[in-house]
Amino acid sequence: MPSLPNPTPVRGRAAGALLAVISALLLAGPFAAAQQAIEVSPANHRASVPPGGGLDGVILVRNPLDVPVPVNVQLADFVLQPNGAIRPLPIGSLPTSAGAWTTVSDDVLLLDADGEIEFRYRVDVPEGAADGTYWSTIVFRSDPSEEPDLDAEEDEALPDDLPDDVLEDILAAPEEGAAIRFVAQVGYVLYVDVGDPTREVRIASIRSDGERTLAVEVQNTGNGYVRLDGRVELLDLDGEPVGTVSFPAAASLPGGVTTLTAEVPAHIGEGAYLAAAVVDGGDDIVAGQAQVELR
Repeated sequence: MPSLPNPTPVRGRAAGALLAVISALLLAGPFAAAQQAIEVSPANHRASVPPGGGLDGVILVRNPLDVPVPVNVQLADFVLQPNGAIRPLPIGSLPTSAGAWTTVSDDVLLLDADGEIEFRYRVDVPEGAADGTYWSTIVFRSDPSEEPDLDAEEDEALPDDLPDDVLEDILAAPEEGAAIRFVAQVGYVLYVDVGDPTREVRIASIRSDGERTLAVEVQNTGNGYVRLDGRVELLDLDGEPVGTVSFPAAASLPGGVTTLTAEVPAHIGEGAYLAAAVVDGGDDIVAGQAQVELR
């Protein structure tokens, strides 16, 4: 992996919340022992870089333990499945990978007990790069002797019990801020907008699961990252509104399909309804309607 100058050690606790992010989100493989913790801040970053331009970034990597922790660093690609599951891929697997443009300050770190390091990276966008969003992740793993399995066939899904606001921080807000704490490995997600990406979405389907869950499938038909927000207004078959449900914010990557889901509140009874969905894709607001059955 190409390298930059060595990282700069930093002592003490950084200001703001530092939480480690998405080990299961980005890489397959077992967690390490509970003592192996890493924290990164920010969790992710989104930047606009013109063709031929560059981006320098700094990630604060922290060891909250009272013992030194060795850390392996690796670049990886990933794709989002419609249900939010993550499929990790070797770097350079995608035409939208930013990893081939990225150099990092080191491949292996040794974090002092209760210590911090300013880890540096650089992204150089080649001349002639097409407009669109490119992405990858820098993964910090606290057991350098155990390589992540980037060729795993099964997707790794986000844990079922994560709060909605935590999911929103990870997937839908490529801004500097909080991330999620897991045990063995953490990933810093990098989104690079080159030129003028198009941000367009369409509603592919609206359905219920036959019980109390509504699902709206949204296809990203542009070439740019989109943060999705949406809601469904339920109407009786006479067209009278009976209630509205909102979806947690979600990420949508170019060419992908994202399934937005929400539970219908208990005060809305069983029966047939019209579900009128409105999805805000940033530059594009789309709507659709379908009949659904609730039980």
